[in-house]
Parts: sequence; C-alpha cells; structure tokens
Amino acid sequence: MKKTKICALALSTCLALGVFAGCDDTKSSTGTSSGTDTTSSETLDSIVFTDPDRDLPDPDGVAVDSDGGVAAPEPVIEPSASVMPSKDSSDGEIITFSGESQTNANTFISNFTEVYFENFDKETAGVERYLDFVFIHFKINASSKIAAEKKGDISYETFKVEDARNSIGKYFSYLLKDEDCQKLSAPPSTYGDQPSGPYYADGKIWYQLGGGDTYNLIGIVNSAKNNGDGTMTLNFTIYQIDLNTFEKLDSAGLKEYYKLTPEKAAANKTLTKVKTGTAKVGVGQTSYYMLSYKTV
Repeated sequence: MKKTKICALALSTCLALGVFAGCDDTKSSTGTSSGTDTTSSETLDSIVFTDPDRDLPDPDGVAVDSDGGVAAPEPVIEPSASVMPSKDSSDGEIITFSGESQTNANTFISNFTEVYFENFDKETAGVERYLDFVFIHFKINASSKIAAEKKGDISYETFKVEDARNSIGKYFSYLLKDEDCQKLSAPPSTYGDQPSGPYYADGKIWYQLGGGDTYNLIGIVNSAKNNGDGTMTLNFTIYQIDLNTFEKLDSAGLKEYYKLTPEKAAANKTLTKVKTGTAKVGVGQTSYYMLSYKTV
C-alpha cells in the first residue's frame, strides 16, 4: 500500500506467508516491526519477507503456460523451512501474529482494504471483480502501469491485460485468460447509460476516468485460524487514518501503521474503526492468496 491521493486520474496442513505485490515506484524499507505478547503455541516471527511494495516475480513459481499466459501457481507440498511457522500446528488452532509477521499480515490485507474491496468468493466471482481490484491497486501502488487514453468524447485510464494477469495470479492464484477479457464490451466513444468499466480493446482494459479519491484505509490482522486443509482464515479490523494525518504521511510514516498490533491500533488516536472482516486465504510455499473475503 502506498499513500496516494488520486485526482481525476493464494498442500497440506503446512502454513506459510509470503511475498506481496505492489509499487513500481520502489519505497525504502522501514525498521523492524513492533512486537506483541502471544497467547498461541504458534507464532510467525521466523518468516522472511521481501519488501511488500515492490512488483516482484510472482510467488510459488507462477509460470507462463502453453498459450503464453501466466499459469496459476502449482500447489506446494514442502514449504521451505524459512517460511513454515510450526510443524506442530493442529487443525483449528488460533494463530496470533507478532513482529515482522504482524507487519506483513497487515500489509497483505491492506492491499484489499485500501481499494474498498467488497465481499468476494473465488468460486463465484466474475472476471470483472478481479479487474476492478487490479485497476484501483495499480492506481494506488503502480501508477506507471496506468495510461491515459481517449475514445471519442470519453477519457479513459487503461492498463495492459498482461499486467493485470500477473497481478491477479499473484493475489488470487487465478488465471486471467485473454478470451475472458475479449468477451468484455468495447469502450464506448460517447457518454450514455453505461458502467465506467471494465472494457476491452487493443490488448488493454479500459475504465472511464473518474474523480479524485483518497485511499486511507488500512487492515490490522487480529488473528488467524489453521483450517487444516492448506488454508487459513484471517480475522481483521479495518481502520481509516485521519485525513489530515494521512495527507502528511510519507511512505516511511505510512509503514509505521503496518507495524501496529491490534491493541496498539485500537488505542491509536489517528485511527477510526470502520468495520471488521474475515478472509480465507490459500497458502503456498512463499505466499498466500485470496479465496474469500467478507466484512461486517
């Protein structure tokens, strides 16, 4: 997550966490995260993460398939020792986070809260849901992937299908196919009673240019449950950073919020609780990916 105010412009019972996608405009790393007391027999401190704000190679060996597209990650049977929290984890165990693992769990879920992500189920989601996520994610974290274009009277923001495929594979372990994009309507050239997007043309996804937005929501992961089937359920709280504070934050300052434990977030005077949520995530060797997401 990157502080942005935009104007007019995913095996068995082994658990792991991992690599996060993000910003083309690389940000400097902050110091170690703050710790918290743990009440569970399992913590995640030993996991090593890379900078969550870089666009890194897709986790779990996301590969190019025979059609030239990005294939979904293959299930990983043997997570590396550096990312396996504990071999003693039992089904249904509640896991609490601390230190670096708290920071990275918060960062992962904030990639969804910051785009005002709505209730989602991978089993039923259409391609438009994935594209809507990528569009705002790029605007916040990878603005260089967004281009300004025009069709007739309408101004658009566009991004390449290839870039969308890479990001969707990374966050959802879902293969975005060219033919699915090609089924979308072409971008209209005159205004009418039509949605703002997504549209498809020329190997790109098109959205009508909107107004300015401020993306100042963060997610704080309170705990997780081992589902015993290669997935975890994350329990989180969404907070809104005070607007005056948010507008003064640089990247380093924003990253301090990602270090917050649930207790420290609840006591922070610049944060307002918005809602709570749960996210079921699939777990790979070096990452997890979204399966379902619900807020209340």
